[in-house]
Amino acid sequence: MYFGFKFAEGRNQLGNEEGFSKNQIVTYQLPEKMKQHYFYMEGMWKNNNDGMKLISESGKIFLNFNAKQVNIVASESATLFIEYDGKEIPEEVRGKMYHQKEQSNFRAKIV
Repeated sequence: MYFGFKFAEGRNQLGNEEGFSKNQIVTYQLPEKMKQHYFYMEGMWKNNNDGMKLISESGKIFLNFNAKQVNIVASESATLFIEYDGKEIPEEVRGKMYHQKEQSNFRAKIV
């Protein structure tokens, strides 16, 4: 899955009706229904050539997928809150990058 508009050309997997707007800031809202294998954004995001950059204070990326694994590449440090079927990620499917916090939230820190 590719978030940048140049990488996504011809294989657009952005499910938001707002779509891509090259080099623009777009405020994305989540639809009521989401398709499998599409990603959906919430919040204000800058549509860059090679990725999306969160502009608002907070934002979300939703991905409903059926796969053995999912990878993310980030160019800046970020803390992610990741859910698995809307719940904590079971230990048997967690990767090495996860750290459990006191509130039972799991975080993957991208550095």
